Amino acid sequence: MTIQLATTDVGGTGLTSFTANGAMYASSTSVLTTGTLPVLSGGTGLTTLTAGYIPYGNGTSAFGSSSNLFWDSTNNRLGIGTSSPSWPLQVQTSASDAQIYLTSTGTNNSGQYIANGNGTGSYPAYNLYQSGTNYWSFMMRGDTNLYLWRQSGSGNVYIPSGSLNLTSGTAIYNSSGRPMVNQTGGVLQTISYTSSTTFSTASSSATATGFIISITPSSTSSKILFMLFGGNQNYGTGSQNSEQFYIYRQIGSGGYTNIQYYSGSLVQGSTWGTQHSAAILDTPATTSTVYYQPYMLSTGPSNVGYFNNGGTFTMILMEIAG
Repeated sequence: MTIQLATTDVGGTGLTSFTANGAMYASSTSVLTTGTLPVLSGGTGLTTLTAGYIPYGNGTSAFGSSSNLFWDSTNNRLGIGTSSPSWPLQVQTSASDAQIYLTSTGTNNSGQYIANGNGTGSYPAYNLYQSGTNYWSFMMRGDTNLYLWRQSGSGNVYIPSGSLNLTSGTAIYNSSGRPMVNQTGGVLQTISYTSSTTFSTASSSATATGFIISITPSSTSSKILFMLFGGNQNYGTGSQNSEQFYIYRQIGSGGYTNIQYYSGSLVQGSTWGTQHSAAILDTPATTSTVYYQPYMLSTGPSNVGYFNNGGTFTMILMEIAG
């Protein structure tokens, strides 16, 4: 025999039975119901939830859950797009567009995002943008290299202060694929010196011209390429004068000495005529400042010689990674 408890209008429930593990709630203004507590009554609408699944709102329907939003309580890891995260936060998808996006609604409308690729999934990238027009990317392309890429807009890459230190064996290449820094044969820095000043001497001993160019090598293994262009020569009043030139080098505060080729022979004793040029690959083996200066002597009846008499000359130094 079924016995119904008093109806709600006289203080009863109006129920003849209860659902096991269920809740009793008002399904209307006059009826009490027993069962899974629905969302409308403050419940979840769920009778079970897979371990690790994180429930989420689903309107007035029962809470939703998915393996794409997963908490690994054993290892304290959160997975988005995976139910087996390997990291504290792992976002996984087969799509090739942006995966993590941080943006601002401020004046500059700036943001950043991490993407799996450029539409093919093969170019993972970390991207920065500003004002919706200036885009920069750190990108790995199919050749396994890392690129700093300006996708759109304008601007340059700056290192505000300090220096860019690269470990041994690390190289920076130009657009032609040639090494620029920290690679054997790469140019690390270039210094130039240009003058239209005239120097003359009547000394038969090597005399400093006062034209000095200097460079501070970044490594003791670096080589210094010294080059000199122009600087016309004039003898004195006699036709038998001989102007001989030497390239001297000073390291730090030490004195000037004749520079040597890498083979050990001295750069000296040559008459360079009206126009001259010189190219010397030096190995100073130091990180102290290195100074280079032409020296000159004059011999002959008039005993007066001129360097750069009415002309212009240039000296160039290049530090080349050893």
